[in-house]
Amino acid sequence: MAERQPRTAPETGIQIPPASTAFKLRAFTTAPQTMSSAPIAHGLHPVAVKAVLLTELSNANLAPGKHVRITVQLRDSVGNDIHRAGIPVRLKAAWIASKSQVGQAVLVNGKPVAKAPAAVTGANGRAAVFTVTSDTSMTEPVVITPSTSYGGSAGSVTCLWHG
Repeated sequence: MAERQPRTAPETGIQIPPASTAFKLRAFTTAPQTMSSAPIAHGLHPVAVKAVLLTELSNANLAPGKHVRITVQLRDSVGNDIHRAGIPVRLKAAWIASKSQVGQAVLVNGKPVAKAPAAVTGANGRAAVFTVTSDTSMTEPVVITPSTSYGGSAGSVTCLWHG
């Protein structure tokens, strides 16, 4: 029997090792009540991509106008770095207690966090360094997390600008 070769995922460039058995897609419907199964190409399996914050900070108390720098690394589901250029990465920020969006209060690379352009990963899979700041003195901390179109993320930084 020929040895199965790893494949490269077109969206991420990740090397996908061959699976030992084929995956099946199962779909359920309620009207009419049915279940359908279809095989998925043998040797492929889904790879989770997540954006991971690379910072030694977990909490930052800052004076208004001061900044924190954050780098994001793409990783697969088992924690291996993904070396793929051109993947857009954004930061999200929300008030820690209310979990509502921070609006104009937090700036990422000089723009309000919701309007800040995405940074794209370089050849090493790392996003450009984000500079996060606020000129507003706050009474409630803000939690900052990474985000990609792939959905997964890990890590956060909690910041409080006051003074």
